[in-house]
Amino acid sequence: MADLLDGRYLLHEKLGRGMFGTVHRAELRVLGHTLRQVGVKLFHAERAVPVPELLGEALQSIEVVEKCPDPVVRDRFLTCLDAGVEDGAAGRPYMVTELARGDLAWRLRGGQLPVATVRDYARQLCQGLAFLHGQGVVHLDLKPGNILVSASGSLKIGDFGLARRVSAVLRRAPAAGGTVWYVPAEVLQLQEAGPEADVYALGLICYQMLTGRLPHQDQLRAAAPDEVTAPDTDTLVRLKLRDAEPPGIRNPEVRGHPFEAVVMRAVSPLATDRYPDAGALLRALDDPAGAPPPRALTPRQRLETLTEHLRGALRRGDLDLADELRREALDLNRALPDTAMVPEVYALATEAALRRDEGGEARALAMEGLGRRRCPETFRAMAAAFAGTELGRGFARRSGEGAGR
Repeated sequence: MADLLDGRYLLHEKLGRGMFGTVHRAELRVLGHTLRQVGVKLFHAERAVPVPELLGEALQSIEVVEKCPDPVVRDRFLTCLDAGVEDGAAGRPYMVTELARGDLAWRLRGGQLPVATVRDYARQLCQGLAFLHGQGVVHLDLKPGNILVSASGSLKIGDFGLARRVSAVLRRAPAAGGTVWYVPAEVLQLQEAGPEADVYALGLICYQMLTGRLPHQDQLRAAAPDEVTAPDTDTLVRLKLRDAEPPGIRNPEVRGHPFEAVVMRAVSPLATDRYPDAGALLRALDDPAGAPPPRALTPRQRLETLTEHLRGALRRGDLDLADELRREALDLNRALPDTAMVPEVYALATEAALRRDEGGEARALAMEGLGRRRCPETFRAMAAAFAGTELGRGFARRSGEGAGR
């Protein structure tokens, strides 16, 4: 039976369900007459996020879009028509949008798409995202189910439930299958998320359109099977820090095509290796040969990024990923001169070895770090590696002194 929302919107069948709510086809009814068909998103009643925050963050981003002077760019987003809370703060929060005819997830059920179609879709999405990024906003929830297909066949970006200013710290990460599949490792570890996170999601969507599947898809489905099951975050992060195989392996049409290289850079595991924002990705789509090269990271910068991920893996107790990261971080650290190396790598690598009950390895790493630089981080490594001994107690006392070499 149809449900009348807020005395105006006659709800019909469900069109989709996401992390924050359910979308219905609906009619706007006034004095018994249907004025238009619309889409209504009802936010879940068991929401953990307050209503003002849910609606406020989404509406702020929509307001940015509405102020865009370019009608072509505005058309890349689903138009918001209304929003509110039924029967006051205790009721159901909702958002009303134009009614789309389907989404990209439905379009992908038929498998891979022609390269020309994928490039066209990628350009359309980049036009919208480039505007958002230029206004200091990141979407953070791009996935085929949130990309709507209009009656004319053009794509529209919807669902601003996670969108926020670039400078804002991500207070809640996507937490369900289908969404987390398109989220990079740095977001899953609750670090600050920038435009590179949207570039990653768009790159994965292009990869899926080209091949009919995501990189590591079987493992992704096992780690995050659906929209309601809590994901295995440790496995997800480990998968997302692995390189994807080139899409040309599954789709000969794109093998060796300049577009393949563009997609591969967009899905790079580390944010610093991707295009910095959708504007740069759009320029690469228009002129792959003339696209700017990846930002040249110094070995020290790459090492600092790996160190952040190693710290996150240890914090979550993912020892398998920590082992992979510590080996790569140690190799980079050893190649740097003593004055440029990152002492914390030795402290973290020592901790990882101790958690594996590899006492001899831990002591060797701690002594290696101390031999290269005497500082609080290497003192801390020595204190941990030689815990319970007079030597360990001595370094524990010294770890707060800040002595330099």
